[in-house]
Amino acid sequence: MDSFQGAGLANYGEYTSDSHYNKSKVASSPALEMDYRLSPPDFQIKPSRHRRLAVVTPKGTVVLSADGSEGPASRTFKLAKSSMKVTSF
Repeated sequence: MDSFQGAGLANYGEYTSDSHYNKSKVASSPALEMDYRLSPPDFQIKPSRHRRLAVVTPKGTVVLSADGSEGPASRTFKLAKSSMKVTSF
C-alpha cells in the first residue's frame, strides 16, 4: 500500500465517520463546532478523534483545531473555546 501521506485520499473523507456538527455562539459570534473520527487504512496509525471550531469575526473566520478527544488536546481545546474574545480593530 502507498504511504499514508495522503496517497489516494480525497481530503481523508472516505476514512472519516461518526461526525457531529453543532451551531453555537462563541464570544457572542456565530460558530460551528464539529468532531469526527479518522480511521486511516494503515493499521500502524491508530484511529483518532478530531475537533474543529470555526468562529466568524469581523475580519474573517478563525478555525481552532484539536486532535484527540481526551487528554491535553481536549483540555486545551475547551480552554481556548471558553476564553475566546472577538474584537474589531
